[in-house]
Amino acid sequence: MSWQKEVALLAAIFVLTALGVHPDLLSTPTARFDTLVSQGAYWHPFLFSIAIYLILTFIRYTIHMLRKMVYKFISK
Repeated sequence: MSWQKEVALLAAIFVLTALGVHPDLLSTPTARFDTLVSQGAYWHPFLFSIAIYLILTFIRYTIHMLRKMVYKFISK
């Protein structure tokens, strides 16, 4: 995938996990951001998103390599 698609995937993971964990973002986003700032929890959304992205990237890479091995085995 191109880097633009990877950045879009990371952004989608960020938004979906944020809305999944904090559904009140849709009703009172300013209150949620005020809480985030007051507690100093700036980096945890990014770290969680990057962790999920890395797990998904590992799974995608593993599937890609397995397909490659199967196609190589079948073509013999």
